[in-house]
Amino acid sequence: KARSPYPSVAAALAQIQGHGKHMWQNHQTIDLLEWIKKFNASQEYRPDSIVYVFGIDCQQIYRSLNVLYVTLADVDFSLCSELKAKLSFFNGHSEDEHAYARKTVGGIGSENIPEILQTILSEFQWKHFDRLKAALPKEKMLDILNIEQNIEVLVNAEEYYRKMVLEPAGSNVSWNTRDQQ
Repeated sequence: KARSPYPSVAAALAQIQGHGKHMWQNHQTIDLLEWIKKFNASQEYRPDSIVYVFGIDCQQIYRSLNVLYVTLADVDFSLCSELKAKLSFFNGHSEDEHAYARKTVGGIGSENIPEILQTILSEFQWKHFDRLKAALPKEKMLDILNIEQNIEVLVNAEEYYRKMVLEPAGSNVSWNTRDQQ
């Protein structure tokens, strides 16, 4: 059974600070999470019967890269090494998405980055997802989803930052991209 250090869902959500907290600290979210908590208890917290909630931020390139590398290294070290090489254009920016965008987007060769990222995602979905699903123990299945979701974050975040840099001042295109994710 999962244990929380917080006495309630509302208390746990109150820990969220900064931008975006309004998306979580509202009665709709609290009611939903309370229902999920009760449902999962009724299922005796069996991993194959409970509801999971996953949260991602489509602008967090470096957080997603770190989670991707740690998770992937645990399930397929060779594929992790291969992806680190392919994703090396994210290196050297002090894990700062805005620095990445300012230094990379619009530079020579940067027009290939969206295609590289989409190819990585497609290859994972078509070549590696089923292979890993067949090879890994049942308790690692969420790791496969975690890997795929973090690759999708990279695709979407890069698109967001690319539009943020390349669009004229005052354009809402990057915000529209973010909202579509």
